[in-house]
Amino acid sequence: MGKKEVSVKTDLDSKQAVAMIEELAAGLKKGKIYLQKGEEYVELDMSPVVSLEIEAVQKKHKGRVSIEIEWDKDNGSGHDEDEQLKILASEPEVEKTGQKQVK
Repeated sequence: MGKKEVSVKTDLDSKQAVAMIEELAAGLKKGKIYLQKGEEYVELDMSPVVSLEIEAVQKKHKGRVSIEIEWDKDNGSGHDEDEQLKILASEPEVEKTGQKQVK
């Protein structure tokens, strides 16, 4: 099968962005994601093991969170980092020893 791709970059109100991310999360939980733009769509069947890359950047007046999820249905091996990433909706409690908030 050849490559199918759907791509979009748009400005949304934050509630619309949250709704789209929640729909993406629902697809991730089911193991199948559909992305549609107009008449074109891509169907993605996930592997039980995925590679997750998250980057957060805060500049003076601008912020960005990038999330990349990849998998190879033929290769189910995962990669564990020493420290587990946590995604929180509130400020984390961290010890003063060696932990820094990146601004």
